[in-house]
Amino acid sequence: MTQAERLSIEVTRSGGSAAITVVGEVDMASAPSLRKILGGCIDEGCRKIRLEMSEVSFMDSSGIAALLSAKQRIDEGDGELVLSNPSRNVRRVLELTALNSVFTITPAEADTAR
Repeated sequence: MTQAERLSIEVTRSGGSAAITVVGEVDMASAPSLRKILGGCIDEGCRKIRLEMSEVSFMDSSGIAALLSAKQRIDEGDGELVLSNPSRNVRRVLELTALNSVFTITPAEADTAR
């Protein structure tokens, strides 16, 4: 299975915001793609990024590093990175690493109400 088959990323931009839907596995092979897309959104002026993560089946430390890097960069510009509706697997990784207190995490319903 190729990296492209394991991870799908869809980006929708509107003004200074981006909604990014991530589907599949975020691991050592695919995390650089996510990091590049997040960095590109920030470089292009996005100050609010919502990552829809309900369909992420696996995430390792490389995925965590990509998220932390993006969070640090967007925080420097007074922006916000929101993890929307993370899958059980992602939520578990965030809890085990105590990063659930670092990231803004919302259920999908809360995002549509904003």
